[in-house]
Amino acid sequence: MAQQHLSINFTIHLLDEFLITAPSYQLCHGQLSLFTSFCEFVGVPIAPEKTCGPSTVLSFAGIELDTVLFEARLPNDKIEKCVNSIDALIKRKKATLRDIQSIVGLLNFACFVVTPGRPFLRRLIDLTVGVRSPFHKIRLSKEVKADLLVWHSILQNFNGKSFFLDDRWCNSEQLSLFTDSAGSFGFGAIFGSKWCLAC
Repeated sequence: MAQQHLSINFTIHLLDEFLITAPSYQLCHGQLSLFTSFCEFVGVPIAPEKTCGPSTVLSFAGIELDTVLFEARLPNDKIEKCVNSIDALIKRKKATLRDIQSIVGLLNFACFVVTPGRPFLRRLIDLTVGVRSPFHKIRLSKEVKADLLVWHSILQNFNGKSFFLDDRWCNSEQLSLFTDSAGSFGFGAIFGSKWCLAC
């Protein structure tokens, strides 16, 4: 309805949260006012204390979005909660299903921003397969602890940040990037006018 009837082209709706984006402060302010007036007219309750903007930095669905730095980041309280949970779990030899599910939930949410973190979540998830009792004790292997250490490093050193990723994929021709390899000889790569060869 926002697109068809109000000419608000860029709107995201997630449960009870709405995000309106526009190329300028004035346009965004106008579209937000129009949207809130429309919601009031049709009887959709809007919480004024949760309505913010226009702003170049705001929180949407628990993630801070920064349109100046083109960055998505976890809020500090979520980073702290993840790090504290990892610290508590990594010291133990065993953990309950409930504890593991809790940290999986936290880190799975963090994967919205920390996209390379997902492979380091797989072993934790695998620990829960087939276990039904929330208080069942599960042994934490050294591989699982190594994955948790990777998560700890990502969250502390990169502060849970990622750049907005382009949905459009580029092929080799567009990038001018070509590679080839031979088992007995090595590999080579060409990137524009640059090249490398390893034998």
